Amino acid sequence: MKDSLLSTKNFIPLVRTNLINRQRLFERLDAGLNHKLTLISAPAGFGKTTLVGSWINYLGIQTTEPRKKKFEVVNTAWVSIDERDNDPSLFWLYILAAFQTIIPKFGENIQTMLNSSATFSHNIVVTMLINEFVEIQRNIEVPTKFLIILDDYHLITTQTIHDSLDFFLDHLPPFLSVVITTRADPPLNLSYRHGRSEVIQIRAADLAFNTDESDEFLNGQMQLDLPGNDIETLGNRTEGWIAGLQLAALSLQDQADKHKFVLDFAGDDRYIADYLIDEVLQAQPPHIQDFLLKTSILDQLSSPLCKVLSGQNESQSILDQLELNNLFLAPLDNRREWYRYHSLFSDLLRQRLRASYKESEIARLHQQASKWYEERGDVIESVEHAILGKDFSKAAQLIEKKAQEIFQQYKLNSLVKWIESLPKNILDTQLVLSMIYAWALLALGKTKAVEDSLQYIENRIGVRSENITPDQLKMIDSETRGTLIEVIVIRSVIAINQFNIHKTLELCQAVEPYLKDNSQSHLFNPALSLRTVVLFNLGLAYEFSGDGISAQTSFEEAAALSSEQKNANILTMSIGHLGQLQMLQGNLHQAEKTYKQALKLGAEVTGKLSPLAGIAEIGLGNLFYEWNDLEKSENHYNAGIELANRWKHAESLLNSYLGLARLKHAQGETPEAFALIQDLKVILEEIGANILLPSLEAFRARLWVMEGKLPEAEKWVKALKLKVDGDLSYLQENDYITFVRLLIAQKNFNDAEGLITRLIDFSGKADRNTRVLELIILQAIVKHEQGNSIQAEQIMIRALKMAEPEGFQRLFLDEGTAIASLLYQVISNHENSGYAEKLLKALDYQKEDLSKK
Repeated sequence: MKDSLLSTKNFIPLVRTNLINRQRLFERLDAGLNHKLTLISAPAGFGKTTLVGSWINYLGIQTTEPRKKKFEVVNTAWVSIDERDNDPSLFWLYILAAFQTIIPKFGENIQTMLNSSATFSHNIVVTMLINEFVEIQRNIEVPTKFLIILDDYHLITTQTIHDSLDFFLDHLPPFLSVVITTRADPPLNLSYRHGRSEVIQIRAADLAFNTDESDEFLNGQMQLDLPGNDIETLGNRTEGWIAGLQLAALSLQDQADKHKFVLDFAGDDRYIADYLIDEVLQAQPPHIQDFLLKTSILDQLSSPLCKVLSGQNESQSILDQLELNNLFLAPLDNRREWYRYHSLFSDLLRQRLRASYKESEIARLHQQASKWYEERGDVIESVEHAILGKDFSKAAQLIEKKAQEIFQQYKLNSLVKWIESLPKNILDTQLVLSMIYAWALLALGKTKAVEDSLQYIENRIGVRSENITPDQLKMIDSETRGTLIEVIVIRSVIAINQFNIHKTLELCQAVEPYLKDNSQSHLFNPALSLRTVVLFNLGLAYEFSGDGISAQTSFEEAAALSSEQKNANILTMSIGHLGQLQMLQGNLHQAEKTYKQALKLGAEVTGKLSPLAGIAEIGLGNLFYEWNDLEKSENHYNAGIELANRWKHAESLLNSYLGLARLKHAQGETPEAFALIQDLKVILEEIGANILLPSLEAFRARLWVMEGKLPEAEKWVKALKLKVDGDLSYLQENDYITFVRLLIAQKNFNDAEGLITRLIDFSGKADRNTRVLELIILQAIVKHEQGNSIQAEQIMIRALKMAEPEGFQRLFLDEGTAIASLLYQVISNHENSGYAEKLLKALDYQKEDLSKK
């Protein structure tokens, strides 16, 4: 994705040496260096971008009278925003690219995280970015300020981006500031920031040329030789609007009676702009007017592309002349290969284009641009112009041909928008587009829309997958069967995401026999690619039903096939889940090897980690947490969060956040632990993963018990209708263990003991030895609390013998004082109690403290 970013969007605009001196505004901008945000908000044409560009140049030059500031060095990064930056991941990728212009390789881990993401979690991305800056600043000896300029921020309309930028501003370190230029105030909690003196504002009234500046521009730069009263009149009529003055000056150059023109000059901004553009255009030769109108469809202009659209071989010289004449054209690079029109000028040119040319002629221009981009391998721009040019057949052809590339560039929002814009007759004749659409929606987590698309496909082929039997599937013709099988595979993903184990098994087992080789054709994905998905879904279904042996077999088959197919996503997920099974079985050292293998093999397949490799990083986080290496654990959790956020992978987000919350609680940062749980709840709701919320609430209930907030935990138990003699299942095993903890806290030891016995039997039969160990530790605590110290000691010795070979620690340490007393008892009564001593030392309890218990 990095290579697909337009580098010119991070170029600081070039400034002319003869710009109007705006010292009064430079001083305001200087003051902004000591604030989080400088907001430059004004309508179009007030010189916002030019002001910031010239100020940056001013910072670099350093005047002979040094300004008073606490930073010796000011490093500036720039992002020129356009409408297509409303994808949150793309927005932050461009910010990272901007910082990389001043700090090579800055944020590469964050960049990798975002490169494959359809959506992202702004809290984590922003946190990582800020943390990396803090580390960089620590190694800089001289006081250094970093600035990020966000130009034309009014083009951002996505609330997620506003929220992420708000979070960024909330947590900015003092050496980092943001400058925003915009036509409208952004929703960035400005009133709160004003109250905390975090914002410097520059408004239209500040930007407007005063009389002296208007005189310097009109008579000094444009050499119009206007008398003072005409300067004042134009200034009043335009209210210092710089673009209006510039347009007026261009028209005045050819006016015989300049005074009369000034007296007749009137109207609101839109009228003035329309009138003056007409005057400017009419002053240009016909071939220049034609060039301007035809190339106005472009967001970025290059000479070869302009030549195609205008038919004029001298396109480069025309661009050079337009820039020289200040005709609202700005270079985007130092080599003058790419340009853009001033946004106001571009808007008006397009308005004039629509008034001057037929719709079919404008469509033809877009079609020519589409072809030009296609020939140069830019599928995104090519499809975009094909859609705008109403060449829907071409757009459909490009989408079908380049769908895999579009997926790899994570342009899924654009892909969905394009397909939704295609006429029904195109979709009816090219059913593969509906399948591509369904896979894209599935990746974006839009389950309802996926189902609608699948039903459309089924209606088109005349067969529905619901309740179809294997025998009926056999009787269908090969082409229809191939399409239906792909529909069923997608439905199996939806089913397992909803923990519908029976439905998942039914769907996967129905299609698995047809996916053993690529002899069966399918609408979009080849058979073996679909088979990897099916095998993995089967593994999940078996795992969630508590059948570890069958789950292991399916995951191993999925891993082997995905390795052959070079599918890093299923490969890392399958091996990662094998690691989870091993950890549940109590084989921690083997699980470590498995998780590391998942990361190694996944990276070897594509050269970089799949976003789904987060499961392995999180697994390592859990392992190092259990081994009480909290620093390594936190590093792995954060790495897992980075990866999970690329594709908003709900399972990994859940496990990483809960793991991190558990770690924070262990470190005594309880408010932070609860805050992480709340952040996770928001994220899961945002991505439509509400089905995972019960797991979140179960963990929150565990923290409530540990913090003595028993009424809250009791409400949770009541809501789930948990009973001491209730039916046990794999998916509710953790719920019941938390219920046990509540019973112990309530001193209901008899019920706790009975439930523990049932759970040990239930988990032990499935070889989930890690949970068995946790339950045995709780059993020892119950016996101790009942005053049966001999039995408690015997049970604790059993737990220590189970724990020592694999190095279990946190299962003991998280019990705090209760376990410390038992460990001290074992040490006091047994000579060979080295592991108990190790754990007690980790708890940092002194013998005299325990003797008081």
